[in-house]
Amino acid sequence: MEKAILDQLLSELKRSNLLVVESQNRKILLCDAVSKEAVDKVFQIASKESLPEVALLFPNINQVAAYFNDVPEIVYDLFELTNSPLEIILGNAKNIETTLCNSNGFIAIRLAQSDAFKLIGKQFRKPLAMWEIKGTELPSTIHTIKLKLEEPERKKHQIIEIGPKSTFRIIQSK
Repeated sequence: MEKAILDQLLSELKRSNLLVVESQNRKILLCDAVSKEAVDKVFQIASKESLPEVALLFPNINQVAAYFNDVPEIVYDLFELTNSPLEIILGNAKNIETTLCNSNGFIAIRLAQSDAFKLIGKQFRKPLAMWEIKGTELPSTIHTIKLKLEEPERKKHQIIEIGPKSTFRIIQSK
């Protein structure tokens, strides 16, 4: 990723602005998951119910503990052992905007798959709230960046919910 584009992305995120990143396969709405102002902007353009489920995007597993109380060891093991895209739903989030969590206090986490998202996350140093947008009309005022993301062919996507005492259930495999 060119330094000028990365700097522009980081500048927009730091000012609590929203970003739309378009790749060949998908359109992703991003904002700073810690910023109330940024999250409020998302819910001003679309209701929480009309958006797909939000996920927190981390560049690596090491950042997760700073945003959740008591991350079970199984979370680290699952991310370490899988080579497929994985989404884990956790409770007890901290240091993020609370309106991102569902009514039960849970939110999904993902690790960045593309080098571009890993670099953005590493440089931004906070989790990004992300929504994969399909057919949702977004205002033209949102900064849109078209990136050629070097994404591997979409593999089967696992969604696992982690409950009390590290109990878990597979919610979806798509």
